[in-house]
Amino acid sequence: EWGSASFVFQALPRLPLMVTYWLGDEDFPSACKIMFDESASHYLPIDACAILGGMVAKKIIHS
Repeated sequence: EWGSASFVFQALPRLPLMVTYWLGDEDFPSACKIMFDESASHYLPIDACAILGGMVAKKIIHS
């Protein structure tokens, strides 16, 4: 199961990202996760992946 809502998009050529959102309830808070394809480290160094993830997170927070 991929959360309450999820979206896959091409962040960069050959680099898909999945953003997944889980609705909260009385027991658990809402959550949002950004997941990289397993091939991400073949195209970008880990620090660049972290920067890209931060940029996506900032866009989500401000939208």
